[in-house]
Amino acid sequence: ELTCANPDDPCRLPNAFLSDPPLDQVVAKTWETGLRGLWRGVNWHLGLFRTVNEDDILFISAGALTGQGFFDNVGKTRRQGVEANLSGQAFERLDWSLNYTLLDATFRDEFVVASPHNPAAVGGEIPVRSGDRLPSLPRHLFKAIAGYAVTARLSVGGDLLYQSSQHLRGDEGNLSHTVSGYTLVNAWAEYRLTRHWTLFGKVDNLLDNHYETFGLFGDATEVLGSGFDNPRFLSPGAPRGAWVGIRLTL
Repeated sequence: ELTCANPDDPCRLPNAFLSDPPLDQVVAKTWETGLRGLWRGVNWHLGLFRTVNEDDILFISAGALTGQGFFDNVGKTRRQGVEANLSGQAFERLDWSLNYTLLDATFRDEFVVASPHNPAAVGGEIPVRSGDRLPSLPRHLFKAIAGYAVTARLSVGGDLLYQSSQHLRGDEGNLSHTVSGYTLVNAWAEYRLTRHWTLFGKVDNLLDNHYETFGLFGDATEVLGSGFDNPRFLSPGAPRGAWVGIRLTL
């Protein structure tokens, strides 16, 4: 829809978008294994996972300087990693948990992809090598959560979230600077008025950090005018926000 939204450059009717010849189906093969248990009051879990996509589909360049391309089966992509979790209770009032994910998401075959706005592109295309990371997928994710019961009615808590850097969409060859990682701190409090009614308040992004959640390469002149030439488009994360409300539990 976005590639066919310019009245000055119309495209064929949607019934012309049929695959001819058809692409091979993407087949994903996944396995997971793990262990979990309880040690001195601490619940723990450790898991391993691996998913391999056969005949994954991507938009491929039709040749240098043509500005055209097509969808094709590019071969294998792989997502594998480790998940770890610890949780428990301390002092009979403090509930806590720690969660970590290590994700290794890579292309497993070599090909050339169209990316005309990538500064590292040659003739509007970039090479992708086996082992290059998939865009928009961070390698590290970490989250810590804690909640403390001050009284039988009043509870306070918060969480910390860390996400590592990620490659921009349009940089499948990992040739340019990444979207920076970020850390967020959120806080909350709630007071139980009755059995069914709870007064709550929460603050997201307590430290008001400036961060980006996603990035891609595009033509800035078409969106912002001729005075802009930076092809990096970044999605800003939400600034500090606060809410107060009443929750009904039936």
